[in-house]
Amino acid sequence: MPFTSYMNWLFDGNPKSVIPEISAAKNSPINQAWLVRMFALNPNLNAYLNEYFNNNGLWYIDKVDLMKFMKKCVIDFKVQRSSIPWSRARTQTDKLYNVLRDKIVTQRDDEISLLCEIVNRSENRSRIYTTLGLAKPKKATVKKKKTKKKDGVITAKNYVEQNFKFKAGF
Repeated sequence: MPFTSYMNWLFDGNPKSVIPEISAAKNSPINQAWLVRMFALNPNLNAYLNEYFNNNGLWYIDKVDLMKFMKKCVIDFKVQRSSIPWSRARTQTDKLYNVLRDKIVTQRDDEISLLCEIVNRSENRSRIYTTLGLAKPKKATVKKKKTKKKDGVITAKNYVEQNFKFKAGF
């Protein structure tokens, strides 16, 4: 549970607490790119991190130093634990994910799944689905009115008398 221990350490509010050993290990799944990307939904901190860490120099920073820096950023920018997106390993894909994967080929799978979550929570969800061709707009249905019969049941005799004239004397 390296992610749980790291998140508990990150949001404990104590800048001098000890970094979890599992998170600081070299073979840990927590890497530098993940540390920077986890603040994607916090616009102020995300803009700050993009300004300084949007290059390959990120990989040359020691992971422990970067973790300490991230903790300082969380305290300074007053980031809440609830504002961190929870990204799970996507085992089952849906139509939106497949369409976005085909349209945005430069993004990673976890970024596409995060975008799917944002689209599904959006107010304009139906409009986005229609734009991507996933949902068809509803057509207005036209109902025909039933015609009422004025005379009731029309028999063959009544029909002939109303529509044909006969002359007597054949």
